[in-house]
Amino acid sequence: MAGPFQIRAQRVSVDGELLGDNVTLTTPGGQEDESPSLASGPQSIGLAFTNGVAANSVVRFKTLEQSTLEDRSDLVELSPIGPDGVKAVYPRVVWNEDRYLITWFEQKQSPRAVYAATVDEDGNVLTPATRISDPSDGVTIARTPTVLPLGDRALFIYAHNRDDPQGRHELYSRMMTADLQPMGPELRLTDAPQDSVSPIATFGPEGNVAILFRDDRLGAPHVWLTRLGCVAAP
Repeated sequence: MAGPFQIRAQRVSVDGELLGDNVTLTTPGGQEDESPSLASGPQSIGLAFTNGVAANSVVRFKTLEQSTLEDRSDLVELSPIGPDGVKAVYPRVVWNEDRYLITWFEQKQSPRAVYAATVDEDGNVLTPATRISDPSDGVTIARTPTVLPLGDRALFIYAHNRDDPQGRHELYSRMMTADLQPMGPELRLTDAPQDSVSPIATFGPEGNVAILFRDDRLGAPHVWLTRLGCVAAP
């Protein structure tokens, strides 16, 4: 019988050639390690992933040496565990100026919201798990976050059903400081008769933000693209 899932890595050259062998990055300890996300810092590589089983899972993070992929920091558990357990899923990690920024969403315990935390290259938690989406009242559900690093701030984009708690999800954005303090309210980005979810965001050449996402407005899942413009502050 196969054992639990582990996170493995394989270096590949720019020409597509394999460099060395597969490297095992995690030891699950009887549960499943899944959903890895990687980002590169100045001295390290940050790895975020989930550990758990079907009913419960947590988000874990550690840093690796860039040259060897050996552990640089100890493993830290980022997602808080409530009285009903936890189902933290969909981790994403980016490097933001002087820290790793990790985001995920909680699928089980209330509030079912988007969360984030920040960690330095040595594995020290700078900002513990912080709720990003708002409101989170036990009825609304926020999910599938992505985040763009901006140095002194970060732009979060995610799906939320705050305007239709019993129905569809739309895309929202929220700007947060590097320490995960809100810089303003959530801003709604889409308006469709069916779900808009699973955004993937990137910067354009002039500071615009392109967002690729799944949208069901035509009665079946399709891929859509929208953009956010860049407006200079007064």
